[in-house]
Amino acid sequence: ADDLMTTVEDYGKFLAAVMNQEVIDDSLFNEMTTQKLQLKQNKYAGLGWQVFDLDKGEYALVIILPKSK
Repeated sequence: ADDLMTTVEDYGKFLAAVMNQEVIDDSLFNEMTTQKLQLKQNKYAGLGWQVFDLDKGEYALVIILPKSK
């Protein structure tokens, strides 16, 4: 996954589809967003994603870095 080659537009569409659970079922989405392994404070590994705990039930799955692309 870290060597994925795609356009920003296509990856954005994919992320929106995952977030809206259009391409995966509830069970898989829960596995992806469940904190499986703590990597650092407030940072965990889920199934195929890093899960960032933002408190109050909010979490982040993807972070973009415009400077380093």
